[in-house]
Amino acid sequence: MLKAVPIDDLKPGMYINQVLKQTGSLRMRSKGLIKHQTVINTLKSRGIQIVQVDLSLIHISEPTRQ
Repeated sequence: MLKAVPIDDLKPGMYINQVLKQTGSLRMRSKGLIKHQTVINTLKSRGIQIVQVDLSLIHISEPTRQ
């Protein structure tokens, strides 16, 4: 399932399918799994505002409770 996600809600482990809204001219060359927060920070700094995330490909692990 595909869902529009604001860049501020994007988290490592999410799979970006495409950019939906941006203010800059960054061209994403491919789809992909976001592995690190630094990638999200770079996308923000380049003007990416909303991305399309494939919810079936999310790899976010829940924190363990102790």
